[in-house]
Amino acid sequence: ATATSPRTCTRFGMSVSAAHILIATIVGFAPTPHPLTSFLEIEKSVGVFSGDPSGNGATSISGATTLATGGPTTFSQLSAELMGCMVGLCDVYANIHTNYSFHFNPGAFGVARGQLHKTTCPAWASDAALCFAANITSANTNAVNNIPHQLPTGAASATTTVTWEPPYAETDFHFYADHVHLDTSLHGNQDIVGAHLHTGSATVNGPVNIVFCGGPPLPGLLFTKTKGVTNMACSMYEHTLGGWHTR
Repeated sequence: ATATSPRTCTRFGMSVSAAHILIATIVGFAPTPHPLTSFLEIEKSVGVFSGDPSGNGATSISGATTLATGGPTTFSQLSAELMGCMVGLCDVYANIHTNYSFHFNPGAFGVARGQLHKTTCPAWASDAALCFAANITSANTNAVNNIPHQLPTGAASATTTVTWEPPYAETDFHFYADHVHLDTSLHGNQDIVGAHLHTGSATVNGPVNIVFCGGPPLPGLLFTKTKGVTNMACSMYEHTLGGWHTR
């Protein structure tokens, strides 16, 4: 493990790398048990919308024509859904992926997901930010129509906050996740390989709209430089008695 370059994080007040990505693993005095509990912060985003061959278009549902049913979407459609989502669950959900989930259920199902809903903004957001929360769980993923295989109970979960800052562009989303739980007894489930916003109702495996971070084996457009914004890999950072370190 190697120490990261320090940067002050406005959310937690701790030193992290300048990559704008933080996953801080809580480590006690005993050996780290299964499952792994982490924090995740990503302060950049990029949009992939209708017409992107390996993003939104590739992950939309064939024949679907509306946002709620998983059809291809534009940024204008995503914006309208979020700005109009004042009460109840939005037809937009946060989703995380691992190597395990990518191979266990081919497609964009992921290992844990949860519908966004409007929430009070946290202290680190600006006064003009729009803020949403979601409890993402593997149980939510298992409730999706036509999922090939049911994920094990407790495969992954997190409590997430998504802030959207003015001027409310594709690159203005920030993603925060507390208590990220990954059941590391599942082969390939120890690392997050993608964190996204998708459109679709709670039972729909809808298309990717906003990418926060990612890496292989996800399609290239979901983790490479696009539209002028570089999306970093979802790097893991562990906290030990020696400080913060990359895994």
